[in-house]
Amino acid sequence: MESVSTSIVVACPGCGFGNVFHQPYPYHAGYGNQGFLYNETGNRTLTWSWHDPDYVAIAGQKPPWALTEAERRELEDRLSPAPDGTRWLFRNPARCLQCGQPISLPIAETVYYLRYDGSVDRDAVRGWAPGLKDVLKKKLPAVPWSTRDVWLGVIAAAVIIGIAYGFVFLLRALSIKPNIDLWVGLFSAVFELLFLVPVWWFSVRKHRASLRTLGFVKFKFSVVAAGLGLLFACFILSGIYASLLARFGFQVRADPTPLLDRLSTPWPYFLTIMLVAPLAEETFFRGFVFAGLRSRYDWRWAAAISAALFAAAHLEITFFILAFVLGYLFAALYEKSNSIWPGMIVHFLWNTFAVIAIYAQM
Repeated sequence: MESVSTSIVVACPGCGFGNVFHQPYPYHAGYGNQGFLYNETGNRTLTWSWHDPDYVAIAGQKPPWALTEAERRELEDRLSPAPDGTRWLFRNPARCLQCGQPISLPIAETVYYLRYDGSVDRDAVRGWAPGLKDVLKKKLPAVPWSTRDVWLGVIAAAVIIGIAYGFVFLLRALSIKPNIDLWVGLFSAVFELLFLVPVWWFSVRKHRASLRTLGFVKFKFSVVAAGLGLLFACFILSGIYASLLARFGFQVRADPTPLLDRLSTPWPYFLTIMLVAPLAEETFFRGFVFAGLRSRYDWRWAAAISAALFAAAHLEITFFILAFVLGYLFAALYEKSNSIWPGMIVHFLWNTFAVIAIYAQM
């Protein structure tokens, strides 16, 4: 490292390029009561005061390098992207502007930092910056129902649907055979709509929640576009997974065509899959379960838990892994947009392609 007037030159250990920084020496964050993070590209620095009230509201009166892993993730999630669109992360090092190799350690490993040209200075305490609030995302609105309400809702859904299955088995035991078209078309829709009963009880009735609170709000189409790209990846994963299961004599899902061939028309059943299922399942698993868990846990854990419940609700072991991936995708779309619609649209498209595949086999 060389000092040139009021600048320093940091030579890259990889390519030897001299990275020039307009500062007399590597700044010590502890002396200035500062925090700093580098973006993922490693060519911008975010600085702020750890006495900043918005930082204190998130992390308390602790220097950034003393935060727990959970506190670091919370701060990272609240920060808006860097100017190049990448994230500010505690694990990001400063990087060479020529080859991208690390040239200085991240804040998790040192209190000395380099300040790149075009960096984001939000140290309002020192009097020349607008403060950390300028780069914080708006906090997501908290839902009125608690995690206890969520788990009671999950139990209630399991009990209600279990009773419905018991009713079906009772009819079979009594040799009562209703019209097959009515049985398949109506009952499949009713089973899906039963998911809305605990949603109504624990959110609308108990807390006077509105459709808006459940996530029925406007969204950016770019989120749906991203979801479509990930949905395509899920189709590829589904094909690979199906091929793997076929080697052991299994299918991803049970073949419904023998039952559908007995119907006068399969379209009531198809409409349930395409329309009713996305509406009911997204409202319950994302609008109610995921949103409720997200208010207490990290959104990734909330997404994983809601995805596992979503997968388990399909009652097919061989479909569990794929259903979990889809459930996590739908939750991620909700997290990105804070709207239930993107996940519901992508869910609708997945189910529609499944219907097309079933119809082609009939």
